[in-house]
Amino acid sequence: MYKPKSTTHPKRSFKTPLIVAALLLLLIAAGIYLVRKNDANSTTNQGNTQEQIKLEPATEEEKKESESTKLDKTEPTPPSPNPTPVASQASITSAAQSPDSKEVVVQTRIVGEGWSDCTVTFQQGAATVTKTAGVLYQREFSTCKGFAVPASEFPTAGQWSVLLEVKNTNGTISTDTKTINIIK
Repeated sequence: MYKPKSTTHPKRSFKTPLIVAALLLLLIAAGIYLVRKNDANSTTNQGNTQEQIKLEPATEEEKKESESTKLDKTEPTPPSPNPTPVASQASITSAAQSPDSKEVVVQTRIVGEGWSDCTVTFQQGAATVTKTAGVLYQREFSTCKGFAVPASEFPTAGQWSVLLEVKNTNGTISTDTKTINIIK
């Protein structure tokens, strides 16, 4: 039986994909060239549209204006004659009597800066016991330097209210209260 010869030439079938690949590479190269050329033009155009900043020394008028602005912003506000109570800045985290030593220990937490003095006052009826301490500043929060009051300083046993007052250098006072049962 007779087989007719193939009409496609084996060398031609190899040339067609090669031509398509070459054209594709040429299109990609042209696209990259145009994108880069466009980016270069837009950068140049942006440089032309931006304002030029002159870095020259300030004039006398600018210096005076700057000084008056600084003075306006840095004038201290006078402290108020009556300190304003602030309830959320200082708190009693623990008020308890140690079973071994019978000392009444008060621990505190103070948020913010500028706190100067801590006062803790224990009160039962007309009887009061008052202690003061400085502030210990820490990274996360501050605390009063410590209150450990011997039970012998309390005239009677029973329920006592504990009042913490922390004074700020700007005149504010932050307070907190708790109740503690003191055993003699």
